[in-house]
Amino acid sequence: MSTDLRSILLDIENESKGFLLQEEFEIRGKKYLFKLLNDKENNWSISHMRADNEFTLAMSARVSQLAISIRAIDGYSIEDIFASDMKISLIDDEDPERSEKEKHNEEVRKLFFKYENDKQLIAAHLFREFLLKQASVIVNELHECWQKLVERQGKAQVELKNSLGESLVKEEKKN
Repeated sequence: MSTDLRSILLDIENESKGFLLQEEFEIRGKKYLFKLLNDKENNWSISHMRADNEFTLAMSARVSQLAISIRAIDGYSIEDIFASDMKISLIDDEDPERSEKEKHNEEVRKLFFKYENDKQLIAAHLFREFLLKQASVIVNELHECWQKLVERQGKAQVELKNSLGESLVKEEKKN
């Protein structure tokens, strides 16, 4: 059995057990762990797309998919990377950065309320804001990796469909 077929069969087995496919890709010296989206994550991604024009729609779709599908960078989870951005700052009356910290605290409270304390979605929101500030070439390179994972899932689905079709044909011949 070829390595490709063995890999595809393993993907089918994992998906049948409810595990979403994931894969690590190296881009510009960093390792990114991508994972396919469940329904809740897919809905989150769609809800963050903007349709001002075709370019905005395409870029916002990519950024939203990446923000929720990238689970770790160089072994650090996205939640850990953005953990400090999800914390309420302590404020002293004499603090020179008081107004900035109050603004930050209000933003954090809004995020926790909006996403019902779901730290994965809060981190994805913060990561999305970060990705929106990156060069489109970087976003495109990341999205190419995402597409490879989606294609891998597609190959597994085609192979499953083909094997189910072969099984049905064999059953019909027996009857």
